[in-house]
Amino acid sequence: KSQTKINISRENLDLVAEGKTLTLDLTGIPSTGYEWTCETDNKDLLIEKSHETKEPEGDSSKPMVGTSVTEHYTFEVSGSGEARLTAKYARSWEESPDDIEHVFIVTIEDGEITMVNEEGEPTIDELMSEAMTVPESGVTESEAL
Repeated sequence: KSQTKINISRENLDLVAEGKTLTLDLTGIPSTGYEWTCETDNKDLLIEKSHETKEPEGDSSKPMVGTSVTEHYTFEVSGSGEARLTAKYARSWEESPDDIEHVFIVTIEDGEITMVNEEGEPTIDELMSEAMTVPESGVTESEAL
């Protein structure tokens, strides 16, 4: 059977899931004090294999203030079920309204990733049914479910 390739891109975030592997590239500017952290709620299903910080190309002997770096995470899946993957961009010492958090729900069947949805984002089915209805009726999320 063919593998599903899933690609989700947001500002400063790239997620690619294919087969057993999920990679997440998170771009940030460490000199601001903000850094990306990444964790999963089910370490049996979604296993972190590696995490490396990729500096920008160029003269690495003098790191520039304000230079962006990419945190590259690789996960491997096993088993079946759902795991939540949370990527958070924040300062470790304070909470701020500027903090960014993305939560992805990864669906795994027999050791293969079959679906990745961002929490709070509508699924394809919801988008299709929404396209058939009148826009912006002011219905809250809980009523819509």
